[in-house]
Amino acid sequence: MVQQMWIKYYQLLQVEGKDSQNSAYAWLYRITVNQSIDFLRRVKDKPITSSNYIEMAQYVQSNNTIILEQFIIERLENEELCKRIKYLPDKYQHVISYFYFKDLPYGEIATTLNISVGTVKTRLHRAKFLLRKMYAEHGSS
Repeated sequence: MVQQMWIKYYQLLQVEGKDSQNSAYAWLYRITVNQSIDFLRRVKDKPITSSNYIEMAQYVQSNNTIILEQFIIERLENEELCKRIKYLPDKYQHVISYFYFKDLPYGEIATTLNISVGTVKTRLHRAKFLLRKMYAEHGSS
């Protein structure tokens, strides 16, 4: 989980740069909590015993290769996506950035941009529509 958290943090730095306006502590804390919750959801039906700790360790080790491959693929896709997001109008760029790259909920985005939650949802929907349209017109290259 820690490795996944640092990979996500590294991806954020690639997207926003080192002099990002985000609080690194808050972002790392939120990602760590989310990673922990996701992990617990995956193993919640299994009772945790000492033998399960070994299984969990083996699971993490076996998935490291897959995680690395996913990281590389996601990084390339994120670079392409970021290039396309820059062609969107500013109002859509901001909503996409806050929602996907900063993991903010609708309410916080609305407060930050001084707009209603409904407007956030609408802009997010329209931004995704425009991105799908760009991919359809220009392909994945």
